[in-house]
Amino acid sequence: MAAGAREALIWPSRMSNDSTTALRASRRPDFGADALVYIEKVRKATKRLRAYETNPEDVRGALQRVREVSGFNVEVPVLSARREVQFVKTGVKRLSGWYMAYLAAQLNAFGATIVRLGETMASRVEDLERNGDELTARVGAVEARLSRLEPKTAATTSPSTVASTSAKRSNKEGPIR
Repeated sequence: MAAGAREALIWPSRMSNDSTTALRASRRPDFGADALVYIEKVRKATKRLRAYETNPEDVRGALQRVREVSGFNVEVPVLSARREVQFVKTGVKRLSGWYMAYLAAQLNAFGATIVRLGETMASRVEDLERNGDELTARVGAVEARLSRLEPKTAATTSPSTVASTSAKRSNKEGPIR
């Protein structure tokens, strides 16, 4: 067996003592090439099912994780070391395959619908965030304009001037009917 293949099976250790690592490596069983190939196949097959940590702000990333695990497969492994067990597994697969395919089709349709819903919601959230940023910028511009206009307006219109102007207007218009 190649040394690189054996090193692929070494799990990270919390211990930093090199002699402990060497001791553990000497106790490790010597796997054959077939076992190493099998282990790699298992790792690849289970990789899509691992838990992912996503940023709560990353809606598209979470949606991608849903898309990756939303497919259901009904292809059951039937290989076995014993011929009679493999024969039984094949029979069970044939007897229940039609039913499982029906369920998987429904679950796949449901998963696709959930992904479409997520895409729609993600685009709506992005639109709202974009509009929120635009509105924030517009409000900031209006506040800046207002702060520039307030000192000029306060200097030219004193409260007595505003009151006399209002009284003149109401006399011209007449009584309120």
